[in-house]
Amino acid sequence: MQTVKGIASRSEMIIGLDIGVTYSKMAYWTPECDDAETCFFRHSTNISASSHVVPTVLYYEDQDHKTPVGWGHDVVPGAKQLRLFKYSLLHEDDWHHDTKDWSVLVDSIKARKQLQKKAVDVMVDYINKLWEACQPQIKPVLNELLDDYGTCSLKFVMTYPKGWQPHQFQEVFNKSILSRLAHDSTMTLLTEAEAAAYFVLDSLENRTAARIPWQDASHSVDLKIGDHIMVVDCGGLTVDTVCGAIDSENGTLVFRTITTPDSALCGASLMTDSFINNLEGKAKMLLTDISALGTEFREDAVRRWETEIMPYMKPTAIETLALSLPTASRQAVTTKASQTHSRWLKAGKIPIYAAEISSIFDFAIDHIVELIHTQMEQLSNETGRHPKYIFFTGGFACNSYLRAAIKNRLQDIPFVFLTPKESRMAVACGAAKYGAKMLRSLSPRLAVLQDEYAIEGNGCLVRLISKEEGIPDNFSKYVWLPYEVIESSFVGGDYKVQLRVCQITDVVKLVETITWWPREIVRPMDDVVLEMRFENEGKVAKTVVWHQGQPLSTQHETTPLS
Repeated sequence: MQTVKGIASRSEMIIGLDIGVTYSKMAYWTPECDDAETCFFRHSTNISASSHVVPTVLYYEDQDHKTPVGWGHDVVPGAKQLRLFKYSLLHEDDWHHDTKDWSVLVDSIKARKQLQKKAVDVMVDYINKLWEACQPQIKPVLNELLDDYGTCSLKFVMTYPKGWQPHQFQEVFNKSILSRLAHDSTMTLLTEAEAAAYFVLDSLENRTAARIPWQDASHSVDLKIGDHIMVVDCGGLTVDTVCGAIDSENGTLVFRTITTPDSALCGASLMTDSFINNLEGKAKMLLTDISALGTEFREDAVRRWETEIMPYMKPTAIETLALSLPTASRQAVTTKASQTHSRWLKAGKIPIYAAEISSIFDFAIDHIVELIHTQMEQLSNETGRHPKYIFFTGGFACNSYLRAAIKNRLQDIPFVFLTPKESRMAVACGAAKYGAKMLRSLSPRLAVLQDEYAIEGNGCLVRLISKEEGIPDNFSKYVWLPYEVIESSFVGGDYKVQLRVCQITDVVKLVETITWWPREIVRPMDDVVLEMRFENEGKVAKTVVWHQGQPLSTQHETTPLS
């Protein structure tokens, strides 16, 4: 494949996507901007209210489950609500040990299966709704680029937690409207920790006396080229960490990853579930059937925890909180509870003690501190040094209890907390800035491919590489393969599949076949993804076919060009 080195066109737009398990964000950047711009989302119940984050929620009706009838901030009475569907992209072997009892997740999976929808397809529906909301904000900027340059290429950077299967996120992109927005819509995958690191670098580059991106630091922030930093992104479900060095490339700061990015399931949503489990455990001591509490009690408990208790809890708190029992539930009180918990019943409330809440926080913070020490050990083994600073990003990093606990436990390590808005938007904006830095780079680490390649089968073309697409070194690209292409590629009776790779110029020329042997027959609804691993100067070093989440090696046979 022929390549050239060079700077990308000024008609590029980079869009950063942070599709979280609980909340999502989108940011965009163009060559005319210094900072990434963030999209906002209006609340359906209060048209004057808006925010830069939107719940990762979809609503479907039983009669027509193909198209969602609501999303995000919407409230749709009577519709099936799907939440936490991104979590189903994670292989069940890697699920948190408590998640099979996580009622919100269990209910959502049950509702999704009743609608006969796969997790990937629900993610596609959500991204399409997300774009529908963001398009009116982005379109005027696109029109300006079209007016100025006559064309515009869209480059998407989607983030994912380390350890999740990246090919599924590529499949989501390929099936969504995003892949069809322009003749050259492409997507790059980046771990959430690395995206947050690029946001930190951008904040360092562009800070002024009027714009200090952090509000809480144990030391004054003084960084230079060659220094090592750690980034800890505390999200709704996962906490993601990575260490790297600050470097300079063509006058701009870049993050050189040193340690393997890590991710653990100890985010804010799991704390919410622990709080509800604690509450329901107490209810079982009082009632013959906790369903007597009703759904409104549970929803109110979640709301109070997320808006009144969790944000303001401090390690020094000693007061006892209480949640009122619904009047109807008192008919289900056990005889034993009347003797053992008479004070609770007389007050009509379930008490929640400060020590119990602290235990919920401490469980998560223990895991975060363990992640930090693991990353520090890796960095020390690689470089003999510790990070000069640890930067905390993400919505959970704004929590008062977490900040106080980190200050207490990491007294010997300089730490920095960003302002709440920048902390919440760090991953989406960092993804957009990563794309911008990759495009601006004149380094040979970015190859621009001159030819277009596709897989052909049964009259269908699946684009592998676009003309003038920028490919960085040591980069993997994932392409979803429809069944029509695979079906036409079967050879013989041993299920061998030969994929026809073609170069597209004025005509379509066969240049290579990729052969693989599925472990079982490929069916029309199966997930099949081709992974291309690039090495120096945009050359494909290896291809792997993923069938139902399992990787299979391939063989290549080159056809000489006439």
